[in-house]
Amino acid sequence: GTNALRKAKNGRAFLKKAGKVLGHPIEIIAGREEARLIYLGVIQTLSLDTKRKFVVDIGGGSTECIVGDGAEIFEADSLFMGCVSYSKRFFVDGYITEENFEQAEVAARAELRPLVAIYRSRGWDAAVGCSGTIHAVQKILKANRWSQGTITKKSVKLLKRSLIECGHVDELDIPGLLENRKSVIAGGVAILRAVFSVMKLEEMTPSPGALREGVLFDLVGRLQHED
Repeated sequence: GTNALRKAKNGRAFLKKAGKVLGHPIEIIAGREEARLIYLGVIQTLSLDTKRKFVVDIGGGSTECIVGDGAEIFEADSLFMGCVSYSKRFFVDGYITEENFEQAEVAARAELRPLVAIYRSRGWDAAVGCSGTIHAVQKILKANRWSQGTITKKSVKLLKRSLIECGHVDELDIPGLLENRKSVIAGGVAILRAVFSVMKLEEMTPSPGALREGVLFDLVGRLQHED
């Protein structure tokens, strides 16, 4: 379990019932452990010639940032912002406006600012994005031919403009945008734009692997005494 169960008021009761249904105990992992497992999933599934990577995972309620080189992690943090929480907080009743976007981006930049100095001092050769928001954005960019495989600063700006032009989640009709992503895409894009801005990124490579793959590789490592 991750951020949703870390914050849920009825988390203990849910875990008791869910454990019985699954037939297994459920572990709620801390934010930094989530970041570690995300990074493990990325390096095991993404083939990049570059060594040092800045990895970002924008989830529903939290965003993980990691800087690592090979199997070594230098920095790992979990921030209290996600596509679901930011969509509910800033895009109230589904309205998507320039003002709402600005408020969301300002808040996201404020969350990221404490990381900037230490992360940028580490440096990286490539920026990598993973999980739902990143994959959703990649599909939209590809469908609209706004980018060629990677996510660029310019292409995310085009996506933001398209969302604002639609005006409301019920009016979103953008090629590549899946129905189950409409209500949370604005919050995710606002956080992604803040990451590009604060970390001064120009391009990001989507990764096929993230937390789930990291958990599996971690379990294999434990069985083979390579934890």
